Amino acid sequence: MLRVFLIRHGLTTMEGCYKGRLDVPLSSEGIKQMKVLAQALRMLLEGKPLEAIYCSSLRRAKEGAGIIAQAWEAPVRISPSLRERHFGAWEGRSHEELRTEPQYQDWLKEPLGRTPPGGEPFETFRKRVLGAWRDITASHQEGNICIVAHGGTNRLILCHLLGLPLEKLFCLAQEPGCLNVLELEPQGMLLRHLNWRPLS
Repeated sequence: MLRVFLIRHGLTTMEGCYKGRLDVPLSSEGIKQMKVLAQALRMLLEGKPLEAIYCSSLRRAKEGAGIIAQAWEAPVRISPSLRERHFGAWEGRSHEELRTEPQYQDWLKEPLGRTPPGGEPFETFRKRVLGAWRDITASHQEGNICIVAHGGTNRLILCHLLGLPLEKLFCLAQEPGCLNVLELEPQGMLLRHLNWRPLS
C-alpha cells in the first residue's frame, strides 16, 4: 500500500486574492500551521518513515515542504507541474475587485470552459497536474510520501481519484494548512482524511 499525505500549503502574506503563479511566502501563521502538520504526521505515521516529500516550485509550497523535511529528514523533490493554475491578469486581485468585470462574471459561470486573460486554460492545468500525480505515484509502489501543493492542484487530484465530475471541483474544501490522507492499492483508493487540520 502507498499512503499519500496530500497537503495544501499554509496561509501566505497575500490572502483574499488570486495568487496563482505569484511567488508569495508563508505568513507567520502559515509557518505555524505547517509546523503543527509536521508534528501531526508523527502521530499518523506511527513510527514509519516518510520516504519523500514532493512540492511545487512556488515559494509557499517549498517553504511548507521544507518545514516538514526538517522534522522528518526526508528529501524534498520539486515538481513545477504541481503549481497552482495561472490566473493571468487576475493574480493579486480579489473577488471584490473583479466582480464587476464582464469577463470575470463569465468565468464565474463557466470556470472550466473559460480562461482568465493571460492565464492558463483549465485543460492545460488538468493535464500537467494529473501528469505529475501519475509520475509521482508510479515511482512509489508502497510506503509513505507527502505532497505539498495548492488548493486547485489538490482538488484536481481528489476529483480524479474519487471519480467526480470536474464540475464538482469546488465542492471539495481545501483550507490553507489542510491535510488529506490517501491510501492507494491496486484494487482502488481509500480516502482516510479530507481537508483535515490538526489543532495547534
